[in-house]
Amino acid sequence: MNNITITTHHSAFWISNAGLIYPVATSHIRFVIDNADLFDMSKDDIKVLYATHNEKIGFEGKARKEIMSELISNGWIRTRYKESNNENFWTLELNELTESSIQNILKWKEMLLSLNQDLRNNLNTTVKIITLKNNKEIKVSLDELSSLRLA
Repeated sequence: MNNITITTHHSAFWISNAGLIYPVATSHIRFVIDNADLFDMSKDDIKVLYATHNEKIGFEGKARKEIMSELISNGWIRTRYKESNNENFWTLELNELTESSIQNILKWKEMLLSLNQDLRNNLNTTVKIITLKNNKEIKVSLDELSSLRLA
């Protein structure tokens, strides 16, 4: 894999269960396909999975959903900044909140704030944390991430 540089322009990331943060330049699934080994997958595994669903590689359908769910179940965190007419917010998709995932989220927050002056000046930006294991959504501000605790 090439050296990865994180800039203020990235609006999507993968966070490994080891706390390594990877910027996503295009789509999360394209990043997985291009860096399959990073996710302990092979490109052949991905091709087979897409073929099983009769989908073109990279298509955002059933194979993508299966891959994303598997990665998140294995401890990866998927982040994306979303802009809409009503609200701009970050989504974080993870399997469940654990001490380790909270530490990784805080590491991601610090990285974002170190790169983006606008975010440092707008700590009330909404963050939606979606846990797949119990299908729960937690809505906090970027500032409140520091207060995340296990239930």
